Amino acid sequence: MNTLVAVLVISVLFAAGMGLARPFEVGTICVVAGPALLSEFGAGSLTIDNIVTVGGTCLILVSILTSRRRWRQDAYFWYLVALSLCVALSSVANPGEGKIESLFRYGAILLLSIRLSVATSSERLFALRATLAIVALGACSIVQQPFTRWPDPFGAREGIADGSRYGGLFGHPNFGAYCIALGILAMAHFHFAPKVRWPSIALLGTAILMTGSRTALGVLALCLLFIAWRGRNRVAIILLGAATLAAPFATVTLQRFINIFSSEKNYVGPNAGQWRIQQWGNAIEIWQERPAFGVGWYNAPNLLPRDLGVHNSYLEILVESGIVGAIIFAAALVGLLRNAGGSLQG
Repeated sequence: MNTLVAVLVISVLFAAGMGLARPFEVGTICVVAGPALLSEFGAGSLTIDNIVTVGGTCLILVSILTSRRRWRQDAYFWYLVALSLCVALSSVANPGEGKIESLFRYGAILLLSIRLSVATSSERLFALRATLAIVALGACSIVQQPFTRWPDPFGAREGIADGSRYGGLFGHPNFGAYCIALGILAMAHFHFAPKVRWPSIALLGTAILMTGSRTALGVLALCLLFIAWRGRNRVAIILLGAATLAAPFATVTLQRFINIFSSEKNYVGPNAGQWRIQQWGNAIEIWQERPAFGVGWYNAPNLLPRDLGVHNSYLEILVESGIVGAIIFAAALVGLLRNAGGSLQG
């Protein structure tokens, strides 16, 4: 509790010092950059990302309170509310075992979504550009990582003899890949000047291949196919062609896809495909002990082999927040998907 109080105090002071004259702009940068790029850095018993995120949340809250426009509750708002409720119920039902501090992260994004619902077009454009700039900075840190070895690269842990995966300032390569994939989709979907779009896509494309994330690359390919088919998007078509040509040179990524179908023992390790299936079975077993409210938010790694998590977000919600949390999350997810479908039809 002393650490939590310290984070709050330092974050409020940080928010005050960073400039209340532009609370929305500074707050947006802090809420996005904090968890994305600063999770690897500590400050004594605290972590810099928590200080920056809570400080940015304070600025966003000030921006909401000083804005006279009425905010709207869209489907994404209720999706974040549902996630926050899952964390709260699971933590209350498992006192001392669930990380209720996770509410601050969801709360920060929730407040940002509220503020964006009443943002002007120029404010929305700033938020998009700031987010893409943060993702590009993270991509640069990945590209330089093999040469400087900073931060320490994610080693070859999955049976790849001469390859490494890189996450840069994002930390884990998968986390970086998810962020970069969203950046590539934004570059393909929104209108950017060619001198900005193509160098950015080249940087992001190189970085995501260096992460070696199978899931992120697979989902990115599916999304690009949908964009190309739905909107006859020339950029998406070019990206799919470039990815096909670049595939033979992405040796680490190719090896990881091959490992999914391999039965050799040296390919079974943390994060490998066969290992994940075993981990999911272990997760189901610990969930069966507390089916209603789960084992506690972010407590599964403490109960699973090797102190590693579930490695499946949907299953993780069931295991850590139980049937009650899973139902709440499923309802919010259905609402979000229906809203997205309606937007596409419109």
